[in-house]
Amino acid sequence: MKDQVVENVLQNHDAEQDIIAALIVNNQNLDITSNYISYHHFAFDLHQKIYKITQDLINKGSVADVTNISHKLAGDEGFEAQGGKGYLNKLLLRVADLIPLKERCMIVKELYTKRNLIDLAGKIKDGSALKTAEEIASETEKRIFDLRNETGGVSNSPQKIGTFLQNIIAIADKARHSNILSGLPTGFVDVDEIISGFNPSDLLILAARPSMGKTALAVNMAYNVAVYEHSRGNGGGVALFSLEMSSDQIATRILSMISGVSSVAIRTGKYSKFDSEADTAGHKMSEQDFAKLQDAALSLNEIPLFIDDTPAISTSLLRTKCRMLKQMHNISAVFIDYLQLMRGSESASANNRVLEISEISQTLKAIAKELNIPVIALSQLSRQVEARDDKHPQLSDLRESGSIEQDADIVMFLYREEYYLEKTKPKPPSDPSDVQAKDTKDYQAWIDKMYGKPMKNLDGTFVIDNYTGDVKLVGGAQNVAEVIIAKHRNGPTGSVKLFFDKSRTAFHDLKN
Repeated sequence: MKDQVVENVLQNHDAEQDIIAALIVNNQNLDITSNYISYHHFAFDLHQKIYKITQDLINKGSVADVTNISHKLAGDEGFEAQGGKGYLNKLLLRVADLIPLKERCMIVKELYTKRNLIDLAGKIKDGSALKTAEEIASETEKRIFDLRNETGGVSNSPQKIGTFLQNIIAIADKARHSNILSGLPTGFVDVDEIISGFNPSDLLILAARPSMGKTALAVNMAYNVAVYEHSRGNGGGVALFSLEMSSDQIATRILSMISGVSSVAIRTGKYSKFDSEADTAGHKMSEQDFAKLQDAALSLNEIPLFIDDTPAISTSLLRTKCRMLKQMHNISAVFIDYLQLMRGSESASANNRVLEISEISQTLKAIAKELNIPVIALSQLSRQVEARDDKHPQLSDLRESGSIEQDADIVMFLYREEYYLEKTKPKPPSDPSDVQAKDTKDYQAWIDKMYGKPMKNLDGTFVIDNYTGDVKLVGGAQNVAEVIIAKHRNGPTGSVKLFFDKSRTAFHDLKN
């Protein structure tokens, strides 16, 4: 008896009849109902069938009236048992023009959700004995998330290719008439030129050896995307999961990047010898720079950038947090620093690290597809890079790390020759005037690689920088970072050079 009462409470026969009546009276009402429900949201089988047939008729350009619907349902036992055509005529007496259609749809949708939650609770109870607590929590959270995000009956069931073509053609038409990217802008023009921005459902790997600046580049990109989303005013945001650095450290980097005040000065209140204003080393931060910090902090308050510094986060917890952020803040991109610091499931961790990394990368790709957003994950490279004369990273440097290369849609490497040149700086020559001496040649060759060679005019004279008054140099590695797009599933590969400001951990487009 109790179960029967609960079942009756979870159904609303009148609301379902009102919706069907409104559709038959005015087929254009499908534009309203399809925004909230689909046929499977109805509790009663007959109402599911009637709504589905009505929807199909309208979508095919036919009239969904009593005669056509009855024809489609001819021979259906449930339809005949309720009176057949007479049942539909009876529905039309419900004065459909006065029906608050949206409210009726929300009633049907809410009851559908309640029925599914109760059904889910039963399945959890019945199937929990052989599963771990983490597996139960993860599966439950996913089903609840899917249920909450379901609109208009959209699902991941197979769909005919024509379903997607209209949107693809619209994107192509928009692209050919404008310079708008298909994805979210990285903030770097030449990078966007190759990868077309960060695109929905893509997994992007940004990999490098330590001290290359991959965290700084990821933070720069995350901030750029967040600023772009804020400017559009669509409520989108960016999630940055920092497994290595604290939230305060990430915030300090961003504050330094946009204020122009070095991160050392922010932390210590004093300028260091590494600041561009070398003559201020040891001096306290100026009032002018402190005012810049305050202004930058005020502007950052408006930026939808969400930082999470949970250490050694598991794949299941990451997925849960991403779903919540999508639900609550409509995030449009996720950044993770970095992949190797994550934990896989208990079963994967118990086997070996390669399998665990494979599970992690597969989970990140699944999150990108499920939430339809780009996921940008940082990754370390194997030490075999250091054993080569040419230190430029290669895809093979990822192969010891599970299936990262296979799962990624885009693989980008970050390389700074400056880092390696600093380690191989030769001693100054004993006699600089002896230009033929080996130590002089070696030192000059290092200077040319690090700082560049002087530019010359056609007449052999040096090119002078009008702003600084110094001789212009070209080809130096100092403050230059190379972004190498080594894999691009849907486009070209290539490399891009950026300017890297180490004191402010900021990247900029490199001006020739």
